[in-house]
Amino acid sequence: MALQHAPSCLENEKPDGPVFITQDLATQSQVSAITDYECWEPGNFCLLDAARMLGALPEKRPIIVVSDSLSRSSGEAARAAEAVQGQVFTPRRASGEACDLGELIQLEGQDMVQEQLVKVVMLADSSQGNTEVKPDKRCLHVVNVSDLLTMDLPERGHILYPVIPEQGLAMLYAPRGLGKTWAALSIAYAVASGQRTLNGWNAQKPRKVLYLDGEMPARTMKERLAAIAVGFKASLHEADYLRILTPDLQSNSMPNIATLEGQADLAPVLNNVDFVVVDNIATLGRHGRENESESWAPVQGWLLSLRRAGKSVLLVHHSGKNGEQRGTSAREDILDTVIAMKRPDDYQAEEGARFEVHLEKSRGVCGAEAKPFEAALTIENGAAVWITRPLEDALNARILALHHEGLTSREIAKDTGKHFSTICRRLKSLGINGPEK
Repeated sequence: MALQHAPSCLENEKPDGPVFITQDLATQSQVSAITDYECWEPGNFCLLDAARMLGALPEKRPIIVVSDSLSRSSGEAARAAEAVQGQVFTPRRASGEACDLGELIQLEGQDMVQEQLVKVVMLADSSQGNTEVKPDKRCLHVVNVSDLLTMDLPERGHILYPVIPEQGLAMLYAPRGLGKTWAALSIAYAVASGQRTLNGWNAQKPRKVLYLDGEMPARTMKERLAAIAVGFKASLHEADYLRILTPDLQSNSMPNIATLEGQADLAPVLNNVDFVVVDNIATLGRHGRENESESWAPVQGWLLSLRRAGKSVLLVHHSGKNGEQRGTSAREDILDTVIAMKRPDDYQAEEGARFEVHLEKSRGVCGAEAKPFEAALTIENGAAVWITRPLEDALNARILALHHEGLTSREIAKDTGKHFSTICRRLKSLGINGPEK
């Protein structure tokens, strides 16, 4: 809750227990998520004026001002608390070092935060003869199997059939420079306009999309989106169906989805969004401990909260030296779909965005829809268009080209990494018979 008007805005609030005042909306949401006490942020007022307004209410209630590690902010918190004979809550790490509340939650865990909150609440209440401390507001909703089986739960449709379901979490990863941003932007435009892209992946109706870009220059983003828009058959239903958040257009750094502050910063722009593209994890999830599964926990919690809110998410990521997605494999645990883009064996750098697409994890996708394919981006007359073909066809074309170059079956097998007998069978299926060398 924010103090936007005079103190009358609080007249209907509960008269019991302390009141927290925070310095910003992000901290206010963090306190509200952990305790059941009222928590306010100053809104249009400074911290001191907000405290004085609360202190002027008829029901005298303990006031706790939440500080942070910045000396200026901590000084403001101390002056505000002193003006109303309240308490200052300064989050501290196990070492005793002052820090922001979000930092304390991330580094030390919610249990330590609750322990510190309980102490300051008891200290504030003791001055008014009240030593009762309210419990954690968290309440788990458990259902028995009979109730679950009789629930009328809507069937999951698809944001992009068959690879990204509604309330779906997906990842697309590839080596640097292979074209994953081209692919992700094409997917975003297809979903926003209700069209097909890549291997016939179909967005059956337009959805509102937010594209979070962590590194692309704004000019490059503009040029790519212009080519993609020309390449599609239809324009967007409305311009607002595809919104872009990109670094060059910000006055500050991009939000860090690995922190509660960054997640809170994004909350307002996520309203009325159906599909979120995070391009990419390395630049937008800056936790600094990429190979530790614990460092992924804040991002995972955020993704699950988006799913609970009915949103789908596509994470764009880099592959490591081993060809797999870089960092902890714990990222894949909650995902519905993992899309791997790989370089073809005969790939040449001048070809640009040409790659194999493999569905490494795909809940509910089977049969022909799950088969790998090759995709290549062509740009003609300003239009970006994807040309795709089954990976089997691409391999056959490669084998035939090598055969016409005069390579023997054994040489072709070595060049393609396939078994000698496989090459013989494929040459035969292509109508090339005769003794194999």
